[in-house]
Amino acid sequence: MIINNHEVCLINPPSLFLNIPNAYPPTGLMYLGTALESNGFKVKIVDLCNDKNWKKTVGNLEGDIFGVTCVTSNYNSAKKIINLLPKKAIKIIGGSHPSALPKETFKDANCHVVIGEGEDIITKIIKEKKPKIWNGGLIDVNKYPIPARHLIDVDYYHPEMSGGKSTSVYTSRGCPYNCNFCFKLTGNLVRYRNNNNILMEISECKVKYGYKNIVFGDDNFLLNRKRVFELCKGLVKLDINFKCIGRSDHVDKKFLQFLYDHGCTEINFGVESGSQRILNLMNKKENVIDNKNAILWAKEVGLIVKAFFVVGFPGENEKSIEETKKFILDTKPDKWLLSQFAPLPGCDVWLQPKKYGITWISKNWDDYVLVGKGGKGGITFETNELKKDDFERMHNDLYTFLSDKLGDMKR
Repeated sequence: MIINNHEVCLINPPSLFLNIPNAYPPTGLMYLGTALESNGFKVKIVDLCNDKNWKKTVGNLEGDIFGVTCVTSNYNSAKKIINLLPKKAIKIIGGSHPSALPKETFKDANCHVVIGEGEDIITKIIKEKKPKIWNGGLIDVNKYPIPARHLIDVDYYHPEMSGGKSTSVYTSRGCPYNCNFCFKLTGNLVRYRNNNNILMEISECKVKYGYKNIVFGDDNFLLNRKRVFELCKGLVKLDINFKCIGRSDHVDKKFLQFLYDHGCTEINFGVESGSQRILNLMNKKENVIDNKNAILWAKEVGLIVKAFFVVGFPGENEKSIEETKKFILDTKPDKWLLSQFAPLPGCDVWLQPKKYGITWISKNWDDYVLVGKGGKGGITFETNELKKDDFERMHNDLYTFLSDKLGDMKR
């Protein structure tokens, strides 16, 4: 029941630089929708991710409360959206970029800025007309168990998974690792949703929306093996297939076989590099041998394997590129994704550029695209050893090699 006369409009900015901007639904906004509706607010989600006429769309929006989410690569668009909204409206901006650079965002956007997760504090912000910086902290992930899918057109999104209609589900927030290329809005503490809540959401996805496959979006879905065992038994009863992301040091062949037997059809590994030296510089806390074994074991039990690679981390050179090429030939993953490294605000490379030999760093946020159209990424920094042309050459070399040896970059 609506007990508040106000409608809150939540906006996802355009991401027209991506090959498929509408691959995944705006889950963060859907969780905010759940929180707002539970507090009696009416909510609307406006997703501009693939809207080529987004300025016109925003100009036609009416209302007095707006929330905008953004990452670094669409922050400039988010600022323009804020400026196009009605002047007297309450405006809120959150997401990874504002969380990493709250003071700069507050100065730029002149609106409420949220650090961290916003579900618990958004209703408080709405009551405060004078813009300020808010710290949402880390929420209890079981407090708002199911994102508000009824606020979006579920058929508009096409998460990557073969075998029928798919949607993304998150079973946890947080990551205990401290990779030097990552900024974690959700913090180091891993907070798990209750398995019953997860299965309830997935059952709703199947019965109400007709989904046959689930893409688990957790950074480390396989972190807690006991929890995965229990969840997978429930997934089998629901007759649901799934794919997930895992670390090589969390799997062995027996565990991968269990996953395959319980509906897992695809697994993704963040390999990043075939060079142990680069992995150490990244603080990945993984080794090349484990990465290699994980891919080979997964393929042996019948799983489709996708490997994520990163090119251009500070310290990259011809030798590390050749080591990555050898890793690719030794493992031959079924799918791959190659990202151009960018020091995203908040990560260790961004915070300590001199430590990594960085001599120039871009402040044009449009450059911070890791994988854009045609597989291209932005060039965002230079070091004493590597200039813009070097980063472009290394990316093109590895991209061409992957395409020649494994086929085109597949979703």
